[in-house]
Amino acid sequence: MTEANLPPPLVPADVDLRSFEYMKIDVRRLLTSETWMLGTGDECKAALTLWLESWHQVPAGSLPDNEQMLAHLSQCSTWKKSRTHALRGWVKCSDGRLYHPVIAEKVRDAWQYKLAQKARTEAARLARQQQRRLQAARDYVTDNVTERVTDSVTESVTDNVTDSVTESKGDKRILRTEEQPPLPPLRGGPATGSNGKHRRRQRQPQTPCPDDFALTPDMLKFATDLGVPAERIHPETERFISHHAAKGNVFADWPQAWANWMRKAVEIGWQQR
Repeated sequence: MTEANLPPPLVPADVDLRSFEYMKIDVRRLLTSETWMLGTGDECKAALTLWLESWHQVPAGSLPDNEQMLAHLSQCSTWKKSRTHALRGWVKCSDGRLYHPVIAEKVRDAWQYKLAQKARTEAARLARQQQRRLQAARDYVTDNVTERVTDSVTESVTDNVTDSVTESKGDKRILRTEEQPPLPPLRGGPATGSNGKHRRRQRQPQTPCPDDFALTPDMLKFATDLGVPAERIHPETERFISHHAAKGNVFADWPQAWANWMRKAVEIGWQQR
């Protein structure tokens, strides 16, 4: 039979089962086959050895059409005598290699299993990757929403305290209004834009009282306009610094905190301090 008339390979050329350590064998089918029942011990041993060796050839399930290689792979000391029976069922195909229909059937089944397992592994990897991306996105959104809500609440509370503070004194309620002197300007510039509208202040980190905290002319004027006696301004400032240092308090704007302290001192009254 010429090369052109040979049948096509029974297994695709890219089938590689060298990572598969085990070959599935139908015990009953093997033991009742003519190859097994009609062969001698050496012949059956050589036949079975060639089946097993073909499993890790490329393509899987094939053997080289070379007498020296076949004798070596069969591990048979009587190869010339056992050759015909050992190669029972093997056919030469158009790629120049030998194939056995039964072994080729087992190879195709194992190859389909390998491809399916590879697809499952890849799908699981992509699912884990997608899960990590979704978790990262959720964490990013959570962090940003939390930061924005915190900023909004902080600014709202600061604006409300600055604009209107209601405190209790005995059975009377004292409402703070525009009649009170304005707070000293915050560090970093005015709180209004060029069009006169309120501008949202940039969030500042909260820190302990700075070592160089000192009263500015604007702060002294604020305290005087508020009604703080001149001789009480510096002692009350010392009290303010000592109190918050002992408590370990932190503020984003210490001049603002000082102004609130002074207002509180005026409202409570010096006789109670």
